[in-house]
Amino acid sequence: MNRFHAVLAILGMIASIAQAEIVQINTPMGPFVPGGTATVTWTTDDSPNASSEVQIEAVSRDSSSVLQVANASPNARNVVWKIPNDIGGGTWFLRVNGASSPLFSGDFKVNGKNGSAPSNSSNNNNNNHNDKKPDDKKPANDKKQQQQDNNNNSNAKPSSDRKPAAATGGAGTLSIAAGLASLPVIALAGAQLL
Repeated sequence: MNRFHAVLAILGMIASIAQAEIVQINTPMGPFVPGGTATVTWTTDDSPNASSEVQIEAVSRDSSSVLQVANASPNARNVVWKIPNDIGGGTWFLRVNGASSPLFSGDFKVNGKNGSAPSNSSNNNNNNHNDKKPDDKKPANDKKQQQQDNNNNSNAKPSSDRKPAAATGGAGTLSIAAGLASLPVIALAGAQLL
């Protein structure tokens, strides 16, 4: 019986030190300035993760530069990133390695070295991309397609291909809860929603 209690005690200790799995990296709200800081936050589930640390990187959409943000325990749920003084301005996203599959934040802006806002580059989308690779981009629409999209967006019924609405994830972050399918609803004056 003593061995049974010893085994239970060991299993209890292992369970208490198990790391949660990161399921979502939140998008920092920029623009940020070189030399400043950004709080990077994430959401975890309760399942144990074989990795005791994950690697968080910042990746430039404009130059494909990759910067080390931190190595962190999933249970920490946040880290403060000291943005390098020599970081290139433009559009960036975060990548988490060491989770069961790579996770990606949405895009955020970093101002240039002189503090000026970055030029309007690549993708200005602040939604999380946890289920997409970072270089998945939609082709540019022509004018006819844009007009059709504008007409579709004015309908009262939500479209099933729209992205989920964003929700605030705490001070300085924007997040989309993983697995939720909330769709924006546009109500027109006098229109009846179905």
